[in-house]
Amino acid sequence: MNRVTILRWLRRLAFAIAIFVFLILFVVLPVGGSFLITNSRFRFRERGPKTAEEVGLSVTPVEFTSSDGVPLRGWWSPGDPAKPVIIFVHGLNRSRLELLTRGAESNRRGYGVLLFDLRNHGESGKAYTTLGIYESRDVCAAQKVVREKAGDRPQVLWGVSLGASTASKAVPGIQSHCFGQFLPLIQGDGRAPS
Repeated sequence: MNRVTILRWLRRLAFAIAIFVFLILFVVLPVGGSFLITNSRFRFRERGPKTAEEVGLSVTPVEFTSSDGVPLRGWWSPGDPAKPVIIFVHGLNRSRLELLTRGAESNRRGYGVLLFDLRNHGESGKAYTTLGIYESRDVCAAQKVVREKAGDRPQVLWGVSLGASTASKAVPGIQSHCFGQFLPLIQGDGRAPS
């Protein structure tokens, strides 16, 4: 083999190694890492209160099912029938305990509260975590539970992290007038509709 042929093969080999390293660093590791983080049942250690009683929140345990059959669990507290109900949606690798203190404070102010665990979180059933795509079905199921328990009371979605993306994904799928009232606020100049 002459020198030109060897250099050509070395360039091809270097190019193949560069492509291989690129695929490992920018495809395999990120996809594999995200799969492990979102679907391994890994949980951050919950800080703060562990039960509703610790924060003075009187709750009724609720169990319901997402439209694709995933069992979901949560806590319901009706609050003042004249005030809206807040559906709290926790973040990734957390549970309803993440928003327990906020839920208790909201309930003390008269709001109805539904705290629940998304699929593959807390006490709810196992399923793949999809960063809001399928979890939006969980929010729609939660909305139906609130509709059954509180009738036509207005509903507010309060989401954090994964819960926020899940809640915003769920809004178009919820056939309810109460969420539509917020569209002008979001799309417009920031003033609430009159």
